[in-house]
Amino acid sequence: MTSPTRCPHRSCNAPICVPPCLCYSLKQVKPRTVGEEAGSILRPLRLTGVAVFCCLLTIFAMAVKPVTDPDFWWHLATGRYMAGAHVIPHYDLYSLTAQSHAWIAHEWLTELLFYAGWVSGGAKLLMLASAGVITLTFGIVYLAARERGAPAFISAAVVALAALASAPTWGTTPPNALDAAHGRCSV
Repeated sequence: MTSPTRCPHRSCNAPICVPPCLCYSLKQVKPRTVGEEAGSILRPLRLTGVAVFCCLLTIFAMAVKPVTDPDFWWHLATGRYMAGAHVIPHYDLYSLTAQSHAWIAHEWLTELLFYAGWVSGGAKLLMLASAGVITLTFGIVYLAARERGAPAFISAAVVALAALASAPTWGTTPPNALDAAHGRCSV
């Protein structure tokens, strides 16, 4: 039995043990990783995670394209009409040869979103939003492949190849936004 004036811990020779004594503090200190210091929110970086991030960043960079589709302006005008009239048109508004011809505006939601985006940020906002939707779509395809048990590198490679194959069809147009929203790919 140790005397009350000495530290009860054998590794400490302090004359008086004042909680927390030096030996107690040293025993409690353990090496920490970066994730533990950040509150265990961050996971350690892995090569596969970096590869997937670079793949999706490349897809985003490839998807940012200027507005070149001539039909874009017709979709934008239809969105402006719907925003002003608060109605989805059921006849052709802009045709010279088929005026009042029955027509279904099946892309009405995308046309409204494009018009709102155009008013908010112009062509640059629509280009970035379209690139974001395309990138998000390929990210979901990657996650679906991983969920079904495909290895990370294989999934990333297949997503990259699918992106390269479908890239010529990308642009700021309602059909691309609808295809991405419905989860369809061009490959």
